[in-house]
Amino acid sequence: MNTELEQGAGENTGKAHHPLAEPFDHGRLYAFEQAFQGKLTALIPALRQMQYQSMGPDHARQIQAMAQERLGFEWPAEVVERSWVGGLDVRLLYAQGIFQILSQMVDGAWRDCPAPMLDVESVLGELLDCDIHAMVVSTCPDGRLMGLKRLILRLPGLQIRHCARVGGVFDVDSQVEHWRYCELLRHLEGIPVPADVPSRYLKVCVYHFRSTEPAARSCECPGSTESHADLLLDRLQVFRESIGAGLSRPPPVDTLLIGVDTDTDGIRIHVPDALGRMRADVYIDSLTLYRQTLSLEPRVASLRLYQSIHNAIRDRQDQEAGPAEPPREGLVRLMTRLLQGNLSQLDYLRLYKGGLHEQVERAEWLVIVGDALDEVQLRNLAWCVGPAPMEVMGEALDIGIQGILRQGPARLGLPIPVLVHRLYDPREPGSRDREAARCREICQAIEDRYAALVVKGGLVCQGALRARGAGGGLEFLARESREILRA
Repeated sequence: MNTELEQGAGENTGKAHHPLAEPFDHGRLYAFEQAFQGKLTALIPALRQMQYQSMGPDHARQIQAMAQERLGFEWPAEVVERSWVGGLDVRLLYAQGIFQILSQMVDGAWRDCPAPMLDVESVLGELLDCDIHAMVVSTCPDGRLMGLKRLILRLPGLQIRHCARVGGVFDVDSQVEHWRYCELLRHLEGIPVPADVPSRYLKVCVYHFRSTEPAARSCECPGSTESHADLLLDRLQVFRESIGAGLSRPPPVDTLLIGVDTDTDGIRIHVPDALGRMRADVYIDSLTLYRQTLSLEPRVASLRLYQSIHNAIRDRQDQEAGPAEPPREGLVRLMTRLLQGNLSQLDYLRLYKGGLHEQVERAEWLVIVGDALDEVQLRNLAWCVGPAPMEVMGEALDIGIQGILRQGPARLGLPIPVLVHRLYDPREPGSRDREAARCREICQAIEDRYAALVVKGGLVCQGALRARGAGGGLEFLARESREILRA
């Protein structure tokens, strides 16, 4: 572990921690946030200083040295070399700087991220202990949900799928295909467990809200008359029915709905009954549990978490005519694990930030389109739109870009960086070329949709590929030739 993280881990050691929190992770997380937030905030002052640097025969070398010293990377050589003609292209350098910092975050995730990648295997073991072989989470593109897996839930082993629509409304057909793929792996390869081992596929939907302004619009879909929770509950039910269609018995699938308070990072878990039914008004509130268990012994606090799930089922039974049976024991253990992980985040936020985020509104730096960058876990870093045809994800892109346009860098005349990210399988012949072609198509479609912004230098779209698997770094597509260049 590096010295910076060791220093971060030593802070706040004199303050009382929650009995179920992991305080050592607090310091690592704080150091990670400070390091990369510092680089992002240092980008504009560094560019301003470079712009004011006097031109001379050694101008390009000085600019690159300054970038290396201030930001930890160098600019594309061709951009700096041609600056003697019309000056530095500050707009392009700003966007390239955001992309380079993002690349550093991906690379750093394998070395010193708040939750080391080695934790992925241990989390997979925990999921299998809960009789779950796959846990897939769909979230809204909102940047305040970045960090859901490693920060809010403290579960680096789950798979995040950003939606192409605002509100976490996932595409049922693609989710059914993913379930089939997972089941095929189990039957053919025994990954992660053989098909004869009793385990289940868990589909989770996440919505967000604000506790400081309960009446404020969160991520509800435009034109919807339903509450956000009810809308996602309907979607989860359609998913279950689609999987079960044509089968002689119910498939081994569970569903779960989680709400995230973007002001405090607290969560609401909507507890299902034995038949998988959930209600929008029946849930466990982690922030309430945090306050109730803060002064308890660890074993007593852990028991209280477990009991809260059964209490939620009892509350549901009081509201309904028929009896409500609790969910299977493995799912109860998983919900307990989710609550405990979130208590660590609440503890971190209380000790370092007074229990409330300073920036409660959206404040993203860029837009990411395509496959999720699971290694990048930093609140409000990016508006993340899942892969889909432009007619599907266009509305989500519009909302994300309009939100960033209202923020500081865009008001200064700097562009909106848009990264189109695609994963390829290096074991599959032609996979890289196909994903590169798809990446080019999406970049072109985005530039066509926002042609007016592109012409004015208000939007810079960059394609990037990455190999699936541990340690895969970002590989940027060249702007002119679109050939693959390693960052």
